Amino acid sequence: MDLEVLEIYFTVANKFSGKLWPISIVLIYTVGVVYSFKRRIFYQDESPISRLVYIGTDLSYFISNVYQILAYNFWKKKYWSEFLANLKLLKGRKIRKNLYYLLLFVINVLYVLTLCYAVYYWRQQYEDFWHRYTLSFIENYCQFLYNCFHSTLLLMILSRYQRLKAQLWQNRYETVAHGMTVQKTTLFFFNRTFGVPIFLVLVFVQMQSVQDLSDIFYYKDTAQLVSLALLMQLTQLVPALFVIYLCGRVMEEQNKIRLITFEMNKSFERDKNKLGDFVALIRDAQVKITAADFFILDKSTILKVLDTVVAFLMVVAQFQD
Repeated sequence: MDLEVLEIYFTVANKFSGKLWPISIVLIYTVGVVYSFKRRIFYQDESPISRLVYIGTDLSYFISNVYQILAYNFWKKKYWSEFLANLKLLKGRKIRKNLYYLLLFVINVLYVLTLCYAVYYWRQQYEDFWHRYTLSFIENYCQFLYNCFHSTLLLMILSRYQRLKAQLWQNRYETVAHGMTVQKTTLFFFNRTFGVPIFLVLVFVQMQSVQDLSDIFYYKDTAQLVSLALLMQLTQLVPALFVIYLCGRVMEEQNKIRLITFEMNKSFERDKNKLGDFVALIRDAQVKITAADFFILDKSTILKVLDTVVAFLMVVAQFQD
């Protein structure tokens, strides 16, 4: 099954399961954040809007990481178990584990290379670079892994809808009806488990993108920083937008299945009531993927995220002028 590709995530998670490990990690992490923040006295030299962006980014880092460490191990653990159980009830497209791990490895290598470039540049700017930013790079990588994990789960959900669509064309109506009901429950638990984490990641990504790109207004001496700012978007903004794209694709597949049912009149000529019941079931099984119930994660959200980043950059640029 495609669930085999999740073994790498479960292996890491199981090493830090229980109640003691998550709490200990959060405490150590909090101490590290306080120490790192005390080293960032240079915030005082920035404009008010820049300080707001920097502090907002730090807070979004901290809140997102702490929430996900605690939520997945405590109050979201039941939802996560139910989500995984429902995911096992249907088969999706076969994902070759070795190919997935190879792709994950390549993505991580590209991420590390980008990070090495960032370290190389900023070490030339600050002598105490490691004291200031070591923790930030660890936090950044955690957010990157969250996006990889969310993308993997969404690809699995999407492949199940695609399989159901193929079965619908084969007139396997009972199988499709059962599958759509299972998928409805799966998405319910997905929203309950990952809705808030995805929302927090989006908040962080927007703040981080504004911070990275706004540096262009302050350090105009080389094209090196411009290329670095753009490359850094590959580590956070692009993966987050890909998660949103997959959410939109999942809902599109739901809608395609619903539209196919409208073309099935000939198949149900002898029993129009049966067609009505089937269409009603398909329509009722449609679920919107949301970010903590604040907004729907469809493709239009990608433009909204980019619009927010551009709007903040315009404000920062005005203060710089």
